[in-house]
Amino acid sequence: MELQKLAGLAPSPAIESEKNTLLNLRMSTFTNNAPSVVYSEFTSFYCRALNSSRNFMYMSPELATAMRTNILSEVQTALIEYEANTPYWFVSRFEGVFGEGVITPFYDYHTIFQAKALILQEPYNKLVNYLDVPAVPIGDLYYIQNLITLIEMGSP
Repeated sequence: MELQKLAGLAPSPAIESEKNTLLNLRMSTFTNNAPSVVYSEFTSFYCRALNSSRNFMYMSPELATAMRTNILSEVQTALIEYEANTPYWFVSRFEGVFGEGVITPFYDYHTIFQAKALILQEPYNKLVNYLDVPAVPIGDLYYIQNLITLIEMGSP
């Protein structure tokens, strides 16, 4: 939508409608509980690695605003639970994960950071403590996005 504006194109009602549908879908399906399939299928028992990040993946400013406006208390409750279950969420390449994994998925440090910044609007002084090192030597987009989020907030 912002690319349309930058390109000088008129807003599209169809795109706006789809955006609203997708925002409503994300908010109506938000839950801090793992999907029931994780508990009902024996072969999926270890499929919990994304539990702490799944609600905040593909976060956009519009989604963050909608979540803050409509489901803030649910987001707060979820983040409290996620921090209890994944206390090292902010460490890129943390060597501990649910089940038989080796490294925590890269999504955790990015999605929870963005949720705290964009939805909870936690202050710079708190968030800067969660900015770890990049997960890969070159081109860690998640780290770059977290860094840009902090820069846009501005230091106190």
